[in-house]
Amino acid sequence: MKRISALALGILGLIGGMSLGWAQERCEVPALKVGDEWIYKTERKEVRYRVWEVTGDGYLIGAGNIYDVNTLNVKFKVKEGKKEKATGLLRKMLNFPLFVGKKWEDTVEQYSPRTRVRTLNYVGFSVVKQENVLTPAGDFNAFLISAQAVSTLPDRAGGKMEGWSRLWYSPQVKFWVKREYDPTFWPVDDDEILVRYKVRAE
Repeated sequence: MKRISALALGILGLIGGMSLGWAQERCEVPALKVGDEWIYKTERKEVRYRVWEVTGDGYLIGAGNIYDVNTLNVKFKVKEGKKEKATGLLRKMLNFPLFVGKKWEDTVEQYSPRTRVRTLNYVGFSVVKQENVLTPAGDFNAFLISAQAVSTLPDRAGGKMEGWSRLWYSPQVKFWVKREYDPTFWPVDDDEILVRYKVRAE
């Protein structure tokens, strides 16, 4: 009986060691390749992010975002064949290298042709912790990145609009495995969770 208990404890220890083996204190920027892709499920549909091209500006991924090769900040947005500077509030959600406790900020000015209002947005980012995230594509160790945005656009109560977003980046997947949005601040963005992916070896 003692031998069985010892064996069971040994197996559990091995499994625990394997799980901890995925964890790392510091994560450097991944080297992506043309053809790498990630498929996510949202409440309404599936969304695919694919590396279409590696240019002098960075990685062309998904529906026209160009990511910086050194940080994975979104630098540019390609619309109708024209390259524009990225103005999304979460353009610096990924900012390598990653390690728990890292913090950074961004200031984004936006203009709405519909309302003819120019707003200034302040976004604070932080790597909160590492944790395991279970997805339809598997169980992954990931860095939880949190964003807190404050806009000069007033809310209904007359104060400033505020909202949050969270992203879980996995070194194994080389992209995020899960993403969540504050629906009161980002009403048109859907939460995403990884269902399958394909990345080429280094």
